[in-house]
Amino acid sequence: MSKLASEGTLAQKIVARFLSVVGTQTRPIHEIAREILQDWKPVYFGAKPYLEAMLELDKVSDSYGEDPGSMILAYFLSNARGWKGEKAKAIKTELKKMIGTRSAHDVEAWGRRSPVLPREHQVPADAGKPLEPEGTDLAIYTWDDARPGRPKFRGMAFAGKGNKALWDIAFTTQSNRIEEIRKTIERRKEFLASKQRERDEKANFQHGLKVGDILYCSWGYDQTNIDFYQITEERGKMVVIREIAAKVVEGSGGPSERVVPEPNQFVGDPMLKRPTGSGSHIGVKVHSFAHAHPWDGKPLHRTGSGYGH
Repeated sequence: MSKLASEGTLAQKIVARFLSVVGTQTRPIHEIAREILQDWKPVYFGAKPYLEAMLELDKVSDSYGEDPGSMILAYFLSNARGWKGEKAKAIKTELKKMIGTRSAHDVEAWGRRSPVLPREHQVPADAGKPLEPEGTDLAIYTWDDARPGRPKFRGMAFAGKGNKALWDIAFTTQSNRIEEIRKTIERRKEFLASKQRERDEKANFQHGLKVGDILYCSWGYDQTNIDFYQITEERGKMVVIREIAAKVVEGSGGPSERVVPEPNQFVGDPMLKRPTGSGSHIGVKVHSFAHAHPWDGKPLHRTGSGYGH
């Protein structure tokens, strides 16, 4: 398991990309890391895990766990945008040369697309335990930023098991932070209540369809096609449908026809479907692009044969 990169296809692609990087190295990486620690105080918490990894590396070809050294350097650079000054500029240039010209050009882009770090690597240690409001799945961290010239009141909010923050804000006043927390709790409670209602509705859903009912499906691009289906069997919350023939009752041979279904004249194989919707909008998905709904007994318009595209 990689120590710093999340699992998955994106992480694998990034690892493969940086394993092939060849650049120019003039001194050990751990020596550079110690120089950074002497100049950058305090280190931005997003860059801290990568800087700690750099202390364990000698060459750019080394690995930290399963992470190539070149990738560690690229992630550090993407999180070191707030480190300024002549020393910072010189060391950043040195690191970019170490991971190769092409990688240096892409550092910012790779940083923006890098896998989301675990929460413990995003939140500074002095944030302490998070606020976990009752009736929610929120974890809200707050801490004060002591760096001069920066907004003092910081906060990050997470929901569920996700590592992507709902927000990461530097507030100018304590009251603004408190208000944002209050609104976040309120919105999350509303969201969770809505999801619970959806689950309850789905669990208690009754489609009301029965054997013999006719459904119709209207579809087409620059023309109108009509397909009819008949329910042949009920299986709990599922139904079995089969396509049936249509009969022209008006406009036969013209550009616009009126058609009705012919019950029990099956032209398609049985399909097991789960009805969805509510009220008059009950339907079943018959294609990736179309749903069938209860037929009201009236003839339906379709484009005549030979008049469509």
